[in-house]
Amino acid sequence: MSTALRVGLLGCGRLGSEVMLPLLAARPDVRVTVVADPDQLALARARARVPDVRTESDWRTALASPDLDAVVVTLPTALHGAAALAAIARGVAMYLEKPLAATLEDATAVREAWRATTLTAAVGFNSRFHPLLIRMRQQVRAGRIGDPRVLRSAFTVAARYDGSWRHHAAEGGGVLYDLASHHVDMARYLLGREVVRVSTTRVVSADGERVAVSGEIAGGVLWSATWASGTIEDDVVELIGTEGAIRMSRYEDLSLAHRGRSVPGATARLMRAVPAPEVVAFGLAKRRSPWHDPSFAAALDNFITAAHQKAAAVPGVEEGWHSARVVDAIAEAARTGRAVALDTSVRMDPASP
Repeated sequence: MSTALRVGLLGCGRLGSEVMLPLLAARPDVRVTVVADPDQLALARARARVPDVRTESDWRTALASPDLDAVVVTLPTALHGAAALAAIARGVAMYLEKPLAATLEDATAVREAWRATTLTAAVGFNSRFHPLLIRMRQQVRAGRIGDPRVLRSAFTVAARYDGSWRHHAAEGGGVLYDLASHHVDMARYLLGREVVRVSTTRVVSADGERVAVSGEIAGGVLWSATWASGTIEDDVVELIGTEGAIRMSRYEDLSLAHRGRSVPGATARLMRAVPAPEVVAFGLAKRRSPWHDPSFAAALDNFITAAHQKAAAVPGVEEGWHSARVVDAIAEAARTGRAVALDTSVRMDPASP
């Protein structure tokens, strides 16, 4: 690019400082002009990585900077709605870490404000850019497992060593906004269908929160998912169809696990043990990536390219709103103990990176 995109980083916690700032600083088509965070140690680390960057303790002050074309927002979840509305009002491109907002009401306000503009806006559902999930989607749509019938997933995290705000409902929305929002978007990305009904069980204890949902996705697909904190780091997705099943573990696997209708024999297990060239390449990419996950760089690249071109970014505000709509229904089912049906008239064309 002939002109560098002037980017501000709003929020410099673990995701901001360990993932987003290094990725932004390494790009020749980006100039990080300002970083905002109330933690002075975080700002000092940012200056050590980008010596000429300006730092602010208040994200609002940073957003008012004249030398901004775009912002990357990695603030606590409770601030997402306000920051998104402010960025839209400021007229800059925006990469907003998921979720879109901490309530459906705020997410709807962001959606309505953005719809009145032509601004580039992306929501950080980076899982869409994970090579294995992209491959899973391709194989499902090619009919490799037949007609999808069951989607199972689990996303769990250990207790945070830093007392993270993510586990406080008032600041981070708990596991529903931190974890479930990813899997809601992932389900729609994989299947191109809407969630139509959910039932929820939620258990909270001193060491964490556990939420299980059983539901239905359009077309008669059974959805079973679990999200938890205070357990282990895990993120597993499995889709079962009429002709086979396909599975991935984001933290463990370098390739998809596929099986047909019968129990795999010794030859099939041996073939899986021999790494293909693309498996080796993916392993190297993981090793070089922040948090050993290349999807962050791919998601950010998608946004930066769109922002340079002043084009639409995917997943964007519409996808963020859709996720918020389903998460809100899951939360309602947990509060009431009753199944919640979603409005099936709400449709969006399934988009992909």
